[in-house]
Amino acid sequence: MTDEKQLKALMFPISGTLKEWKSRQKALACLADWCRDALEQVQPFQRPERGGTLDEDLLLVLRDLDNSTKHHLQVKPDLAPQTIEHAPSVEFETEEGAAASVPPDTEVIVAPFEDGAVLLRHWANGRIKSVQGRYSITAQVQVVLPDGRAFGVTDLLAALCEYTRVVMEHVIGKAEQAEGK
Repeated sequence: MTDEKQLKALMFPISGTLKEWKSRQKALACLADWCRDALEQVQPFQRPERGGTLDEDLLLVLRDLDNSTKHHLQVKPDLAPQTIEHAPSVEFETEEGAAASVPPDTEVIVAPFEDGAVLLRHWANGRIKSVQGRYSITAQVQVVLPDGRAFGVTDLLAALCEYTRVVMEHVIGKAEQAEGK
């Protein structure tokens, strides 16, 4: 294939359904039959065992992410808490105040990290003399698609690497078979 117009129109198709795949055949008409067949065989609708449901298939998520960045030029980043650990130490002014605050009353607030957000809240029934402690928060950077689905960046990068390997091995194998005929 050397037609520059056809080359510019060519893209790697990612289809969630057979109907969607069939609607893209005109753009792929310039490819050899073996190549179109190989691409069809790695489509998400052909391999539900790789991604679970079509809504969870990371190849479709990558397609949607690509489409959202191309057409909307904006993907919302998010920082989602994974774990929050705390080891507070509270010294009360009196033994009575300490006894009135047992067991400790703590609320962990699981929400996206935002400037000024409250993550932990402690209540005490006695007057507090001093507070010390250690807090450890683990979070994952996420990408939020325009439809509200959020995915960890590292999950998407791992999927991109895995799907690139799977697709290339499959297509190269089909190319070698076609050459051997």
